[in-house]
Amino acid sequence: MNNETLYDKAEEMAEKALCNVKCLCPKLKEAGICCQCDVFTSLRDYYAEEEIKSFALSDWNDISEIIDSGKAKEVFEIGDEREETLITGEKITLVILGFGQDEKVSGGKVNMTIGLKNLMDGDFEMNLTHTNGGGWEKSRMRTVYMERVFKLLPEKLRNIIVPVKKNTSAGGGSTDITVSEDKLFLFSLAEIYSQRGISKSDNSNISGNADTYQEEGTQYEYFKELLGDADPYDDNEEIIKRKANGGGSAYSWWLRSPYVSNTNGFRCVTGSGDVYYGSASGAYGVCFGFCV
Repeated sequence: MNNETLYDKAEEMAEKALCNVKCLCPKLKEAGICCQCDVFTSLRDYYAEEEIKSFALSDWNDISEIIDSGKAKEVFEIGDEREETLITGEKITLVILGFGQDEKVSGGKVNMTIGLKNLMDGDFEMNLTHTNGGGWEKSRMRTVYMERVFKLLPEKLRNIIVPVKKNTSAGGGSTDITVSEDKLFLFSLAEIYSQRGISKSDNSNISGNADTYQEEGTQYEYFKELLGDADPYDDNEEIIKRKANGGGSAYSWWLRSPYVSNTNGFRCVTGSGDVYYGSASGAYGVCFGFCV
């Protein structure tokens, strides 16, 4: 809170007769603070309370309480960020993607969906072999790597993550949709791009299989604000992601969507920001999401 904002808040409080406005306001205006008056004490308490409600600074227990109260959407905003440290010491930045979108395994909608702003360090394959058979549900990424990554998160965060249902095509050339139950998940093509962007894409596999891709989810509000109805096949710098918590070079990162009508690839976002595909056994970056 800068001095001008502090002054405005003090004036508002002074009008409520918390102190003598003729005494307080000139001091705040000229010096920035007045440590002797009741209004400044009230402001300090007010600011401390507001800080606690910040997504960036709040303890996960405090965030959990806000979520349980049903006020997450009132207190936090799409795009709010916070930094976390994994058990390994690696730094990651989390960003709020949406409210009330994902479906809990236990029933009903989650309060909030969160994802990585950039990429984890290290390269990961979707499967050890050159196949997308079994899709996301049976992939090594989901059954091995996501379980390992979950254990690296701070304990307080792990304790409030809610398992959700995720739709994904089955892989192996199939257009069938499977439903998995996930604590951590990679994003689908449809969770990043709009239905219009997918159906109108210049990439014939994407637009030609739009019905299947669109069954894998709905675009998160965060990506809607970044991309609108952009074509996944275009270079979209808004979704270029980097390792080293954003400090490294641009790098390709996996989506959980199998390459429809193909038996060996999964969709990915390249270092240029366009959606392509890679062999399931190739090693790319990881950007995961979760719900609380």
